[in-house]
Amino acid sequence: MRGDLSELEPIGEGVVYGPDTGYIMLHLPQLALPDTVTVDGLPFSVKSEFHCSLLNARRLLGGQNGDREKEIVASVASHLAVKGVALEGYRGDLYHCIREEGAARQSIIGMVSLRGIDELYKHLRGVFDRNLPSPVPHVTLYTYASQFGIGVPNERALADYCRPLGGPVADAIRPILLST
Repeated sequence: MRGDLSELEPIGEGVVYGPDTGYIMLHLPQLALPDTVTVDGLPFSVKSEFHCSLLNARRLLGGQNGDREKEIVASVASHLAVKGVALEGYRGDLYHCIREEGAARQSIIGMVSLRGIDELYKHLRGVFDRNLPSPVPHVTLYTYASQFGIGVPNERALADYCRPLGGPVADAIRPILLST
């Protein structure tokens, strides 16, 4: 998540909107994960906050912001007031993601199950008459060389940038995720 946390606007229970980025995110509790892990010889640091990005309202509009972005945020907020989105739990599957745009960034993500995410996207597809791909609900747990994740908004991005993470790092992290 980029930007100052104090600039985030609450729009639902545990859900915030970042006007500087366009992201709508579900805040999640911090987990007692190891501070650092090593993957492929590189040290990864645990994130200082956990969230699951639900939608980038600005990206939905092709990078524009303004009144249309506010309309999307308002529509999401009204939907959340009735239906809500909440963490059901971590699934236990982990991925090592690498994005080679500009300075290469790497992250370790954990997949999550969210109650209400399918209903939210059905609502958005209907209101905005867009064929939105279903999201890949996940949390960036660790990063390398940056404090930011790399953005994995859908199955295509997951296939393009990420590979399943196994071995001792996954064996250490997975039980912590599954115990929440």
